Parts: sequence; structure tokens; C-alpha cells
Amino acid sequence: MATIEKRTYTDSGLCDLIKDFLSHFKDVDGNYKYVNAIDQAIQYTIPTVIISPKDFLESELESGIEINDLMYSNCKRFLTALNRAVEEIFQTKAGKKIPIDIQIDSVSDESSVIQALSKKQIGKLTTVKGMIVYKSDIFNKCKKAVYKCDDFHPTIIEFCIGDSENKLPLICDNANCKNRNFVIDAESSEWETYRNIAIKSDEDFSFSNDELTISLSGQLTEAVEAGDRIFVTGVVYVKNKPKSNIFKNEVHCLYIRKLDDIDLNITSDDEEVFRNMICETDFYQKMINSIAPQILGYEEIKESLLLQLIRSPTRLKPDNTTSRGWFNIGLWGDAGVAKTAMAEHINANYPKTQIISSRGATDVGLTLGIDKDSSGNSVLRAGAFVLNRGHGIVILDEFPRLNPEVVDGIMTTIESGFASIAKAGFQANQRADSSLLATGNAYGEDWNDGMNLKDNLNVSTPLLSRFDYHWIIKDVSTKQRDSDIADAIMFGVEHDESFKPYSSSLLVKYFKFVRQFEPELTDEVAQHLKSSYVQLRSHDKAKENGISPRHLNTLIRTTLAISRLYQRKYAVVEDAENAISLMKKNLDQRGISVSEADTYTVRQFNRCIDIIKEASSMGIALDDVFDKLQTSGSKEQIDQCVLDLGKEKEVRNNKKWRNVVSKLRRSMVINIISEKPMILSFKHEKRF
Repeated sequence: MATIEKRTYTDSGLCDLIKDFLSHFKDVDGNYKYVNAIDQAIQYTIPTVIISPKDFLESELESGIEINDLMYSNCKRFLTALNRAVEEIFQTKAGKKIPIDIQIDSVSDESSVIQALSKKQIGKLTTVKGMIVYKSDIFNKCKKAVYKCDDFHPTIIEFCIGDSENKLPLICDNANCKNRNFVIDAESSEWETYRNIAIKSDEDFSFSNDELTISLSGQLTEAVEAGDRIFVTGVVYVKNKPKSNIFKNEVHCLYIRKLDDIDLNITSDDEEVFRNMICETDFYQKMINSIAPQILGYEEIKESLLLQLIRSPTRLKPDNTTSRGWFNIGLWGDAGVAKTAMAEHINANYPKTQIISSRGATDVGLTLGIDKDSSGNSVLRAGAFVLNRGHGIVILDEFPRLNPEVVDGIMTTIESGFASIAKAGFQANQRADSSLLATGNAYGEDWNDGMNLKDNLNVSTPLLSRFDYHWIIKDVSTKQRDSDIADAIMFGVEHDESFKPYSSSLLVKYFKFVRQFEPELTDEVAQHLKSSYVQLRSHDKAKENGISPRHLNTLIRTTLAISRLYQRKYAVVEDAENAISLMKKNLDQRGISVSEADTYTVRQFNRCIDIIKEASSMGIALDDVFDKLQTSGSKEQIDQCVLDLGKEKEVRNNKKWRNVVSKLRRSMVINIISEKPMILSFKHEKRF
């Protein structure tokens, strides 16, 4: 390739060079890209033209390379020439001078937030990725100021990027005028709207305090909201803080592109893998095992966390109101039982999650609040629930220690999915549909089974009622369990090959893929859920234990999330059964027994107890317990077992048998002698 001789251009020559490029550049299809773009834009009141810097290098035109070199070596001169060139083209076509919005999309010189704050970037054109944490009110900014002296002579000052807005002329443009007093002529001056936003790196969001201020002008002021993930292209300049000799980098925005909540490329090969996954044996159990796989046990909790990551589609109810699709989950109990460890796994492995300590948490940090920007102006700062909206999860550690002044805002937000504020001249109502994962120890030293949830946590009933699932985890010490936990800590948790967990990186992609599915309830499934809810409410202590219509919404939400997991268009009864089973296990785990005495779980659990009780003191293998259920006892018992659990050997891995096993694991009268194979023995006469 021949070396292109670098030329020196006057300002007019540079303007002509850019005009020539815009007039002759062709895209890959042979179309005159910018000629066509200008022809289309001219019909609008304020035309918008987007310049792509990559075109300078990809073009066969020699002028492209020259323009590209100038763009990086002298950005200010390049922008001045570019604006003049585009304005002249429009003026020629329109026959008059008109205001134009010129934008420049992503450049190759991409920076992180921290890099954009360094002195090396001053005066450079760059592209930065981040999440918007606040935005200011809209102001008017002067582009071209017309000042008049006492003799009414006009003096014009054009403001460049980074110039102070209080710049005054020193002398009158009239050479014969000696006046030094100037007053701005607002009507003759040119103005544009602007606002400031600030972004943080979304890759280390929870751990970095570095924020980069971005100034938006013109049509870009309405382009984004707090919590949006963006690519912003602009010029880096320095600005001093009011009444200070401290300067900080800011970016004058030339272009904004919104990013997806989760910036992932899902290929056709990925989709094929995902469609095959749901056909795998024990797919659901493998999904559960994939949540915090390093932690032993807690299958029911992991199942609810799995569904929280997936979410249910927002559902339109018959009264035209919507039912939320996100889950709010509480992990409560004694200290040192892996509550925080499970929450930290979610935060470390899945995007748009943020851990916040409830101690000292404020409205500003959680929902919406008023703050000051680098210029001392009041700005609307978004908290965690706004920033992680969409498919994010806010993890509030030590939830019972939440400041009572913040509780009211939290209650509204976690149910409605919106954060509102009316303060200091700001009125805002912003989307804040983040899921809540709360953890907390008992208000006293240990969890008291004789006290209800409210008293153990010292949290109000209305706030607790916003949760879909409350899980109470107690430090139950047995020799075998302590040994298993020690092994898990030292050597990791072993999973059977058929139940081997999926990787977190695979699940992140899978969850994004399945969120496109919007399963619906069929009449059959709806009736099944209704019957189950009526059964829950018929319990003698339903009202006392807080079983309310919210539980029906949770059942629906859980059913649709499971359906989404299976990539279904319509929910099936099996999804509803899984949802009902999870709800009952949740209530049972809280000491609220809502199962009927004749249900398959309790029925077969009691038979298992009898079989284990009759076994030797050395215990009996779980597989042998299953065989005896199928072969011993009365004909009615055997037939009922087949109806409840099925007959094939593979049934040992199905949901119903796992429910029985799970209940055996939690039983206070059963001792687990070993895990592989599982050997069980009876401890004492008292069953419950």
C-alpha cells in the first residue's frame, strides 16, 4: 500500500475535505450513505446525522485516512470542521441555515470509566461503557452568546466544549468602542438544552466509587434513564469543582447507545443446546443442583433461588392490573448456616446483582434520592432497585436491621416495581422491578421456634407479607451432618454424575434465552392452582400463619417461572404440581403443616418410618426402603404406593419420591448413618 502524504489544511480546506468525503462515501451495498442520510434527515425540524468513524478507515477514499488521523490528533479542530461541513451541506440543500444534531457513534479508542478519568484522555474522543447512576434536571446552555455594550454594539462569543458558561467579552467587537460593560442579549443568542448524567462501570459496580460525569445536549437529554447500561461516545475535557482548584474529567456526549440488560451473544448453536437440555433426564434437579453447588443440601431453597433468577412473565389480571413477575425471598435463621454464602454465590455468578448491608442503608442507596453533582447542582440519584431493574436482584444483608425510615419506600417498591420521589423540586416515578433476596439472623441470639416469624425478626407483618418465600435455616447439629459439612468445606460437594450441575456461565445464557418465553395459564392449570389455594386457606390456622391471597399469586408466579424454565408456551399441570410442592415445603419448613394426612408424601413418609423402625440398629439402605414400600405390607398399601410413586425403578429419581426423601432427611426421628449409599436408622419412639 502506498504511503499517503500528510497534508496541511486550512480550516476551510479541512471543511471541504470532510464535505467531499461525506458526498462520495459508499457503504458495502454501493449506496451513498451520508448523501441518503442527509436527504432523509432534512425533512425533520431538527435533523440528526450520525457519523461512523469506522467509515473513515474502511473507505477507499484517501481523505478518510486523513480525517481519521485528525480526529484523534486534534479532536477539537476535527469537530469544528465536521460541524461546519454538515451545516454547509444542509444549507445548500435546504436553501437556509437550520439547526442540526450531529452525533458520532463508537470509536475504536474505547476506555473504561477509570481510564476516562485519567489525564491522558483529556481532549480525546473516546467511547465509554457504564451504568447511569444519576441524572440532573434539564437546563439551558448557551452555544453562541451575543453581548451588547452600553452603546448596543453586538459582540459574539461562541462556546466550545468545556468552556465556562460565564465567559464575558473583554473588549467590544466595534473597534472604535471603548465600553467595557456588557449585557447578554438572550433573544439573539443561541441556546440548547442540556443535563448531566453520571456513569459507573457495571463490571465492578458494587466495589467502585468512581463516577464519570457526562453532559448531554439537545435530543440526547431525553435518550436515557437512570439504571440504563450505555455506550457513550464523546470528548473528554476537564472541569473544576465550584470554588475549588480541583479539576475532574467529564465527557461531552456526542452519541449514546443503550445496551441490553445482559450483553450476551446467543448463537444458533447455543439455542440448539438449550432446546436439548430440557430433554435431559433429571433436568430440573440438575438445575437446582447448579445453584450454589458448593453448599451442601438446602434443595428447596436453591429451587426458589433458581426461579428467582428466571422470573415469571408479568401477568395481566382480569381487572387490567398487572401481577409482578419477580420473586422476593427471605433467608432467615441462626448465624453460620450458609445464608450469606448462598446470596454471595448469586452475586458472584449472575449479572445485575448487588449486595448491600441493611445497616445504614438509605433511600438514596436503595430507591431514589437527591444528591449533588460535580457542579453543585441537585441531581436525582438512582438506588439499587432502580439500577438493577429488569432481571436484577438486590441482596439486602442483615435485613432486620433496615432503618425504619426506609421501610415504607421498600414496601412499595418490592411489590409495585416502581420507586417514587417528590422532593426538592424533583418528581419522579422510575421503574425499579428488581427482585429482593434478603438475609438476616434472629433478632435474639438464636431462632426461637416458640415465636412467630415477625417476632423472631422484629420486622413488621406488612413488610414480611411482600415476600413470596420465607426460608428458616437453623443450626441443627448431628454427628453425620457435621461430618458432611466438614467434608464439603474441605473437599467440595460431590454430585452424582447424572445430577452434575451446569456451569454458571451456561446458566447466564440459558436464563436470558428462556426469558423470551411468555407462558400462559390454561383453564386446567388455573383450576388446579385454585383448588390447592382453597385447600391452603381451609387450614385451621391459615389466617394466623399469614396464608392470604398473596400465596395464590406466588403459586401462579412459581408455576409460570417453571414453565418458562422448560421453554413452554402454556403451563402444564406438572408445573403447577411442582409449584404447589415448593409452597407446601416452604410452609412445612416454617412449622406450618398444611398437608392433608392422606397425601402421598405424608402417607409414604409414614410407611418409610415404620420400615426404618423395624430395621436393625445398623440401619437400612434407602434403596431397600423403596423396595419394601413396593413389596411388603397389605395389598392396599402396595397398590397405593404404586399409585402414589409409580412402579418403575427410575421413579426413585422423580419429584414425588424426592419429596418423601426430603421429608425423611428433615425428620427428627431419623439418623442418616451415611450418604453414599444412604443408610437410615430410627432414633427414638417419638416421631414428631
